[in-house]
Amino acid sequence: MENNGSHKEVFQTLAAFFKSIGLSLKQDEEFTINQLKGLHGKPPIQSPSFRTNYFAFFLIEGADGNCRIDHLQFELKPKSFYFTLPGHLKSFKLRKDSRGYMITFSEKFLRQFHAGDLYKEFPFLLAETVPVMHPPQKVFEDLRNLFNSIYQEYIGDSRYKYSIIGNLLFALLLKVKELLSKYQHKVSLENRAGEIVRLFKQILNKRFQLISSGKNSILTVKSLANELNISQDHLSKTVKNETGKPVSVWIDERLTAEAQSLLTQTDLPINDIAYRLTFKEPTNFTKYFKKFTGETPRNYRSKFGAVK
Repeated sequence: MENNGSHKEVFQTLAAFFKSIGLSLKQDEEFTINQLKGLHGKPPIQSPSFRTNYFAFFLIEGADGNCRIDHLQFELKPKSFYFTLPGHLKSFKLRKDSRGYMITFSEKFLRQFHAGDLYKEFPFLLAETVPVMHPPQKVFEDLRNLFNSIYQEYIGDSRYKYSIIGNLLFALLLKVKELLSKYQHKVSLENRAGEIVRLFKQILNKRFQLISSGKNSILTVKSLANELNISQDHLSKTVKNETGKPVSVWIDERLTAEAQSLLTQTDLPINDIAYRLTFKEPTNFTKYFKKFTGETPRNYRSKFGAVK
């Protein structure tokens, strides 16, 4: 793979990114786990710069190369662990084939199995850039065992496969939370724009905390900009430049994810969910939800809801 171009598109799935660089990867859920060996083709490999709309977690047992996350570059070497977030501008260079695992998943996938406040429990999912980590041997082995357990479930045929994976993924996030706390790996912010994006994500999350608890909150670009004490135009341009997605898309995606969580994790009537999510009319909610998911709220709950 030789491509020094820069992708303006934000890829929604790993399969979509692979297709863009001439590789094929099967994906039927908003979750993947793959072994790194041979995954990206034959080294040496240099990727284009690209953005994705999913979380990616990497456990590297062996590697010789580097990766760039936004404005920062990190060396990839044996016994490394790192992750990237939706909107990060990324690229990587591999001089030799890597060994280890890569997990990708969407917020939507995670919310199917976790009804709590994801970003309150796992604030690092709102961070800008976390450095590549090199955990102690015992910690690295624990992570490897967890990645391997997830991989074995992924290639298996259990009827409960994704439910099991969802719970193992939650365990992985707890491990990462412990790792960041215990070994004090700091979030790195390169510039003022990165700080604005971080604060924007925090404020957006606070608004949805209020909404999920049944309290009214305003979801407009103007209201978010006012809380940051910057202009609406400045917020819009900064978020788009730094993440590849407009503020309105961040709001739509979070609103859709919240709706999916309420439909699958609660027994609230659909009309009540519509009002809670700031829709004045339930019919508007139905149209909105179908636009972004292809399903009506009722059909979605029937297919995926734990509450019948």
